[in-house]
Amino acid sequence: MSGLFWFVEGILFCVALLGLRAWTQDRGVPMPLWKWILVVGWLGLLGFSLAFIGTSLGEGETVAAVKGGALFILITVIVGVGFWRILGFSNRVDERDERDERPRPAAAESTGSVDEEI
Repeated sequence: MSGLFWFVEGILFCVALLGLRAWTQDRGVPMPLWKWILVVGWLGLLGFSLAFIGTSLGEGETVAAVKGGALFILITVIVGVGFWRILGFSNRVDERDERDERPRPAAAESTGSVDEEI
């Protein structure tokens, strides 16, 4: 059963990386190597947290699974939020900015009077 768990976790890891790559390309977020290292490290921390819970439950240590799992998942969420901000994924394009990029109608020709400029 342990081999099946790691197999499924590996598949989900690859799907997550491919999905993140497609998402960053769609949003135009640059992803240099150091950002990918942070992402892989965070996914490793998430995998460790899930493996700890699964191993503890498998050994019959439900208290350890609950307490340790809660601690590791909390740490994983806090680190994930920090990485999300560091990596610049929280920058959103405002809808008003997209509307401002539309071509504007040409302004009426000016007669050159001072009153028009004010």
